[in-house]
Amino acid sequence: MAPTPGSDPRSAAAIKISSRFDCGNIEIIDADDPAAIRLAIRQDVTGPLQEYMWFYFVLTGARGLRCGFQVGNAGGTRWAPVGWENYRIVASYDRTEWFRIPTTYGAGTLAWQHAVERDRIWYAYHTPYHAAERMALLERCAASQRARVEVLGETVDGRDLEMITIGEPGKDKRVCWIVARQHPGETQAE
Repeated sequence: MAPTPGSDPRSAAAIKISSRFDCGNIEIIDADDPAAIRLAIRQDVTGPLQEYMWFYFVLTGARGLRCGFQVGNAGGTRWAPVGWENYRIVASYDRTEWFRIPTTYGAGTLAWQHAVERDRIWYAYHTPYHAAERMALLERCAASQRARVEVLGETVDGRDLEMITIGEPGKDKRVCWIVARQHPGETQAE
């Protein structure tokens, strides 16, 4: 059977989408047609708001294809539609250098198209900050004479909740608190 005009004769089975890695988050609804990949953002595991807005996934096997993505539940976030207006996702071929891709938003769906140039490409809501990067920062701080690292407790996932203190506390010293990654989707804020 001849391929339909404009379609790619390669099997859609050659492409794969995964979010099973640190900071990963996406649900695949239908990836049979690379030009019309349908996705959904998974809700945060816990929390009173049951929020969802962030995503991060890897696409493999799409080199040379123009892929189309539709996130069908984007309208259900508490930030919609304002959070999606003029929004540009980030993408990377190596998870080091990131670039922006424009999106469209309408009828509750976030969409974008991209001509994929390599075998693997990562797409995300914002540039992620991985656990390994956080651990490296904690190790650098712990090795410093000017900083201390303490474990204050655990997150809802059972991970350590650390505090870094820089300098020595004193009566006439200024204190500044910096809080990062309060919500699961804020990997970029870490």
